[in-house]
Amino acid sequence: MLEIKVCQSTTCTARGSEATLEAIEDLAGDLAHVSRGMCLSRCSVGPNILGRRGGSDMNGRVLTGISTFGDAIGCVRRIGGGKATPAARERVAGLKHSVRALP
Repeated sequence: MLEIKVCQSTTCTARGSEATLEAIEDLAGDLAHVSRGMCLSRCSVGPNILGRRGGSDMNGRVLTGISTFGDAIGCVRRIGGGKATPAARERVAGLKHSVRALP
């Protein structure tokens, strides 16, 4: 099973990691377990995520600068081995992302 952790450090949170977390949760569906993570020590280029298979830190891949919905789609695809998320799921997740961004 894939695991995706979205950094929730102060810096990444200020850069929008909560929205990144919600977008990745919506996009990943049953492809991965998505959760909040700790600092990944790349604060200057956040929000950052850690993707790994089977819960092993050794196989982890850190992706940086995941700040837009498009970045979140690319992130899920890269961690998922290039598998595209279903188009309908992307549309629904995009709508949710847009609504959450409303004042």
